[in-house]
Amino acid sequence: MLFYLDRTVLQYVDEQELKLTDFLEDLCTARRNGRHLIFSEKHTIETLLKLPNLSDRARRTLSAVLRRLRGKLSIYRACMVYVRVVHGNKVLSKELDGHKHQILISLDMINGDELFSKTRILVENRTDGNFYTGLAKLLIAQDRAVQGLMLAYELVAGGGSQTPREYQNLKNSNYLVYCIVDADTDFPGAELGSNTAGPISIMEQNSPHPMKEALILQCYSAENLIHPSMIKSALNLTGTESWFVTLEKLAELDLWNYLALKTRKTCSDFLGGSDKNVYWASKRSSFAPPACPPPCVKDRCSIYTPLKGTTLEKVSNYLNESIEGIPHALPDHNNPNSSEWYKIRDGILSWACAGGRIS
Repeated sequence: MLFYLDRTVLQYVDEQELKLTDFLEDLCTARRNGRHLIFSEKHTIETLLKLPNLSDRARRTLSAVLRRLRGKLSIYRACMVYVRVVHGNKVLSKELDGHKHQILISLDMINGDELFSKTRILVENRTDGNFYTGLAKLLIAQDRAVQGLMLAYELVAGGGSQTPREYQNLKNSNYLVYCIVDADTDFPGAELGSNTAGPISIMEQNSPHPMKEALILQCYSAENLIHPSMIKSALNLTGTESWFVTLEKLAELDLWNYLALKTRKTCSDFLGGSDKNVYWASKRSSFAPPACPPPCVKDRCSIYTPLKGTTLEKVSNYLNESIEGIPHALPDHNNPNSSEWYKIRDGILSWACAGGRIS
């Protein structure tokens, strides 16, 4: 994450020089090891370099930061959230700074080494996490302003319905934490999923923490964020497979984010008077197969052929492998998920941005 050293930290030079020096040693170690970024005004860095008890290694790190300030300006501008270290008494809050948020923290609120460790990215399972981070890396690579930006994070798999409990555990720590879960909603206006998204949303409302943040994606599951072009490339399809052609057509409709892509749909899903059934009944014409002659035999009926359970894993592997070779060309049109994609990118970029190691 980007740590901005506010000019007010210079007040510690006269008041708590040793505490300031210890903090800078820890932060410079984190920067040197490629876990976080440091940014500030030129005068602030130049003044901190004069601290008499600063180690040679920390001094070299700050000197490198000073030389690279202009080059890191675009990253600072791209970060929607960042840590701003300030002078004060027990300051720990999150405030709006224009169109972005700053986590304000004073030295007396920094305890232990956890803050300087890699950001924890909490997800329901590692496959989801690999997909989200792979997608973020590709979107970053397509943006000239932040091309080449490195990320440093540790994926934490919450274990599906246990993710809220893990999020609460991490809220009790001093780690920087970014949580990403799907909404688990299968029609517009549906309540958030009761196992994961709902409890996490309540936690965010009732016990927000400046150093923790959750993104609840507006989709039924991570699979809804897969663009068909990714599936085509990951599975080496020709694009003429009947199930894939159907998938491409469904992906262009507003029902896509609510479609349980790994679950077979039958005639019964389009019948009934619940809000969910009424919604899907209005979308029945989007699905090609004709209805069964009554009565419908659910074991034989299939209005929609589901994706295989391994699809997300294969797409995740493909995206991450393509970053090392020829990056997958992400579509810039006919993509109803652009807004969710960029929420993921902006969040991961902000919470996990880092720099290369400094010797």
